[in-house]
Amino acid sequence: MRAIGVDVTEGLVYEGDRERGIGVLPTPMLFVATLLGRDVATEVIPEQDDLDLAKLLFREDSFDAVSRLRRGRLYERGEGSQPHQWRVRPHPGTTHVGAHFTTSGIYPHMLHGFRAFSARLRLSSGAQPSILAFGTRSAYSLWRVVDIERTVTGEDLVTLRARSSLGLLPELSESAVPADALPKVKEALETLVQSAHTSAPSSVIDRARDVALTCIGAWLAAKKGDAFLRTKELGELAKVADQEQHVITASVARIIARLHASAKPNEQERRSARPPMEADAECALAAIGLMLRDIRWAV
Repeated sequence: MRAIGVDVTEGLVYEGDRERGIGVLPTPMLFVATLLGRDVATEVIPEQDDLDLAKLLFREDSFDAVSRLRRGRLYERGEGSQPHQWRVRPHPGTTHVGAHFTTSGIYPHMLHGFRAFSARLRLSSGAQPSILAFGTRSAYSLWRVVDIERTVTGEDLVTLRARSSLGLLPELSESAVPADALPKVKEALETLVQSAHTSAPSSVIDRARDVALTCIGAWLAAKKGDAFLRTKELGELAKVADQEQHVITASVARIIARLHASAKPNEQERRSARPPMEADAECALAAIGLMLRDIRWAV
């Protein structure tokens, strides 16, 4: 089985099979990875990037900063303690191995070893994609699985998209927001952005509903001089927005209200509705951006 070994002291990486390795140059980017459940339980992310304890590593092969696509391979911890002994050839990235030379050119070396992870069998790239976290609990990013391909070496090449990039929100034009509503609007938007980075799709939709209620209610209240509109539900706000000839905002209110309802178990049972997916959360975020532009609170 393919495997990689990491020399923490030298910062070097070896690859091979059955704990026999050769040096990898250039040294690949490695991340401590955590496979999250559908509820995106970020509390399982490790507090430290200690390879003695790490269960899963991601080896980056390519990264596109524009599309936020990352491709690479996953490796999991094997049996036994870390680090453990490998038999390797001198690494081309260092000159500090002369004392280890043997007649065969192979010498023992202590490495943190990880074997190839069977992504095809244990990850999903479909309607409910698997979510991976890179980093530690104090500094991490979330990535959803887009595709999985098998390589000739028997490893699975995984394509990931940054979850934090779904449905980017436009920048709020604070001068356009009624002064008395601005603190609550900013708080709702900040909570939505944080949820988009860390929470399950149903939670993202819940926070999008909060933003829609806060923004549309404050906008209509200022426009019509009726503070009571801030207490209305989305369905009622949609009707008022229609009367104001803002069909896009009215449609956004109805879409988010429907997405929010579909996340409730009793609604799923009553209407045979499916649970919210990643694409639904992306839709909700994009709809909020569309609404902010339509009411002229963003450009």
